[in-house]
Amino acid sequence: MNNDWRTAKLNAIAEVIISNVDKKTKPNEHSVLLCNYTDVYRNSFIQADMDFMNATATEREIAKCSLNEGDVIITKDSKKYDDICVPALTRKNAPNLVCGCHLVILRPIISEIDGACIFYALSALDRTGCGAKSSR
Repeated sequence: MNNDWRTAKLNAIAEVIISNVDKKTKPNEHSVLLCNYTDVYRNSFIQADMDFMNATATEREIAKCSLNEGDVIITKDSKKYDDICVPALTRKNAPNLVCGCHLVILRPIISEIDGACIFYALSALDRTGCGAKSSR
């Protein structure tokens, strides 16, 4: 590592937002587009023109879990250990798009680091436990 680089814990450079928005449609909630685990797992970049699932969410969930340009979304749980912490970068604001459960939003909180930096750092992680990079 370059001697000029600093190290920091993830929660020191990004807000960590755990989503609990599920796929269920409830009549007393607002219609939203839902970014799911598979959207993140299969795509390095989240874009407004993707085919997202229709769902519903409360006003509080929408305020907490709406996706913004530069947000990094990671998978937070899986049956397989090497499927955890798979990142995707939100490219543009997408109206009415919220992050679904089984995912975490990482939103940069310091000006020196943007979402792309976090995304590429997480993309370089060795998730296989045997030295090989995860293929995606």
